[in-house]
Amino acid sequence: MEPMLILDHLRQMPQSRQQRTGLRLARGAFAMLVAILAAIAVASFAHDAKMRPSVADALLTEAQR
Repeated sequence: MEPMLILDHLRQMPQSRQQRTGLRLARGAFAMLVAILAAIAVASFAHDAKMRPSVADALLTEAQR
């Protein structure tokens, strides 16, 4: 079979409802994992920024001496 005929054949193959539901669940789980990892990264960055004295604070302290 020619490659285009194979692609057409695969496109026309009916996907079962169970397969589509499984793919939807997998996509949702992956999206949730990415969202959780992004939230952890943002929280970590915010914590680091809060714990680390800023350059502006250091300059202000130096100017007050």
